Amino acid sequence: MASHKSSPSASDAIEDDALELSNEIAALRKELAALAATVGRIGSAGVASVSEAAKARLAAGEGLADGLAGDIKGLETRVVAQMRENPWRTLGFAALGGFLLSLILRR
Repeated sequence: MASHKSSPSASDAIEDDALELSNEIAALRKELAALAATVGRIGSAGVASVSEAAKARLAAGEGLADGLAGDIKGLETRVVAQMRENPWRTLGFAALGGFLLSLILRR
């Protein structure tokens, strides 16, 4: 009876190929892990920069709102002072505004 065993050289070649394939897979896993880490760092940096930009714009908007609130308060103070100094003029402007509004709304 003849034996159906593989020859030693074929078995060694398969083992060598399997070892080489295993080494390539391990190298690919390392490269993939490094790539994932790089993408993670880029993503974190992008999120951080967007977050910082949003915070800066929010701070600028708050500063603008505070400035406008101060301007409006100053305008209100001046208008009230003018109304107290010239009450008849204020009454005349109010009457004129009412008359013009009635003309516009009548049509």
